[in-house]
Parts: sequence; C-alpha cells; structure tokens
Amino acid sequence: MSRIMALDIGKRRTGIAISDSLGIAITPLETIHHRGFEQLVCAVLKLVEKYKVGKVVVGLPRRTDGKKGEMEQFVDRVVEILREKKILVDTIDEWFSTKEALKLLDRKQRRIKGTLDSKAAQIILSTYLLREKNG
Repeated sequence: MSRIMALDIGKRRTGIAISDSLGIAITPLETIHHRGFEQLVCAVLKLVEKYKVGKVVVGLPRRTDGKKGEMEQFVDRVVEILREKKILVDTIDEWFSTKEALKLLDRKQRRIKGTLDSKAAQIILSTYLLREKNG
C-alpha cells in the first residue's frame, strides 16, 4: 500500500496530513499557505511526488442545510484539477473536523498558525482510513 495524504482545504491555508505506507500511522505534516487553487495544487503536487503518495483524500466542507456553498465549490475545483493531473483523489465529509482538532490541541498549540489545520487533516485521514477498513 502506498501513502495517503489528506487535505483540509481553506481559502488561505490548507492542512496536510499523511499516512505511513501501511496506512496505520497518521502524521500531521504541514500547513500550506496559498492564494487560490492554482498555488495550492502546485504545492500539493510537489508533496505527492516528494512523499510518493498514492492517493489524496480531500475533506468536503458540506453545509448543514445541504446547499453547496462557496467553500465547497472551491474544494471541488481543487479536486477537479488534481484529477486532471492524474492524481487519485477521494473525498469525505469533513463535518466538524476542525472542532475535533480543537479538542485535541492545548492552548499553546492552538496559537501556532497552521497546527489546527494539519490536525484537522489528520482527523479527516483517520476517519477515511477507518471507513475504508470497515467497508
């Protein structure tokens, strides 16, 4: 099995987490600061190559009312571009991943920019791997 990378995409910052090659250990990797989806996709492609990632899992920011919001449209465009670049992409609802990440970080960690984003990506990847394991 190859590594899987998760993205918690935001307008200006995107949290990145990555699994080991067995899909057991998950590490918050970094937070990418970007200005739009072109810059984000370029950074993600570099990480995919560097870490020999076989699949990218993207958290979808679905609204609770079921309507497609501006952020989900942004994420959909990133997914579309990654797929055009022949990257295997899967999506998963990211419902409350940031709130869960907040619970796991202490006050000092919360103040470090990007820590929350990469921790949320770790939660997205953990949820995805559990879902895949349990069918």
